Amino acid sequence: MPAMTDPRDAAPLYRQALEKYAADNSIYHNLFEKGKPRPPILRICPRIQFLIDARNCKMMNLYGSKAEEILGYDRDASDRVEAIYTLGKTASRLALYIQKEQPDQALLLAEAAFSLGVKLCDERLRWREFDSGAELARDGAFIIKKLDPTRSAGRRYRRADGATFEGSLHPPSGPPSTSADQQVISRTSGDMFYIAKNAKERMWRIEAVLKLGRNKFNIGDFGRGADPRWSILTVKRMSNDATLDPAVRAAAKAATDLTLPEYNSIGG
Repeated sequence: MPAMTDPRDAAPLYRQALEKYAADNSIYHNLFEKGKPRPPILRICPRIQFLIDARNCKMMNLYGSKAEEILGYDRDASDRVEAIYTLGKTASRLALYIQKEQPDQALLLAEAAFSLGVKLCDERLRWREFDSGAELARDGAFIIKKLDPTRSAGRRYRRADGATFEGSLHPPSGPPSTSADQQVISRTSGDMFYIAKNAKERMWRIEAVLKLGRNKFNIGDFGRGADPRWSILTVKRMSNDATLDPAVRAAAKAATDLTLPEYNSIGG
């Protein structure tokens, strides 16, 4: 995407798309399942136009300044990430659907999906935000390659650990900080304290802090989890530490405020 040089923040455009999505999202779900009627292209494209308009923006601060919107444990927090992912996925599916009849429009949709994916990966407050961004970037790159073979040359991407890999955007498997497996919790609970305090990657710190919030009420397999009292003390201290990254503090506040009824409602 050599055209991603526009210095504007893409967030306002994406928020407009999200507002349209919130007003009527029924048409986005199961849109291309086998046996479903042909999707209403003309009805959807005006909403996806915001993504097309944002494709050349090189940065996005969608949740960076409003981290609390996606750093909670409630359903709304996860739904916000899923909403922007669904919009991007719709763009890539529409691109595949119309690629033969409208290749130029399909290319714009593919670029929109790729660009959004890159921006979600760049912001990556949550693992799910990064994971969904990587999928959208992969989908967009695949379609762009099909529609414009001149842009299909392999590229090298640098991973967080410094290694490089050719022509791929596959993320690592889901980390222990997001696992609900009691054996994983028992084996890695102590690691969460270290990651929460010392990880250089903000996304891992946030996920570890949120895991400590859940560990206030989860003792792991056969009681081999983290000390709930120390979990409570750690997240409370971090929520009051003005030197921390605001997003990490927002996660720590959410972890501090998590109640047992709320914990039970999310399934641990």
